[in-house]
Amino acid sequence: MLNNLANWVAEKFNRAQPQIAIEAGTELSTTAQPVFTQAFERVEAVNRGVTMIVQAAASLDYDVKSSLSSSVVVGTRAKQLNTLLNYRPNPYQSAQDFRRNIFTDFLLEGNAFIYYDGAFLYHLPAQQVKIETDEKTYISGYSYSNSTIKFGVDEVFSFHDTSSHSIYRGTSRLLAAKQSIETIYSMQLLQKNFF
Repeated sequence: MLNNLANWVAEKFNRAQPQIAIEAGTELSTTAQPVFTQAFERVEAVNRGVTMIVQAAASLDYDVKSSLSSSVVVGTRAKQLNTLLNYRPNPYQSAQDFRRNIFTDFLLEGNAFIYYDGAFLYHLPAQQVKIETDEKTYISGYSYSNSTIKFGVDEVFSFHDTSSHSIYRGTSRLLAAKQSIETIYSMQLLQKNFF
């Protein structure tokens, strides 16, 4: 009886979800425009602003409370979670490098994706991750790099910023500054041609 109830709850959350999934499409790729990455690389003010926010956010440690239940994620204890978030997310990156990648993606793309293999956390570049929608359970999975690598919903942590048009992917905070960025590009081009 408990299994039937669990299956019913897993399939019966949102009656509008089938229509939402159809309207969104089966796979959602990046909505960020290349102009934001280019602006980060070429426009001094954008680079400085994003870098200041990323550096500040990456330098903060997370306080994992000892009062959390013994298992935060299936098979992961609070002490292990503290180590993953604050000291060693994976064998190849420091916690600060890992966080810088996550926060840079979040600001430029509006989304951040983290793969958890059961032992370590790995950054998945947001521009390459596609969200596979589901008509019943919101998301059926994730794919990376033209759908060649697949991830289950229990393997990826997805964070997205506010969006006015999608419940799956966020919108870059730089979208509001797009016109200003393009104006700066035009001014730089004029200056380069003039001199």
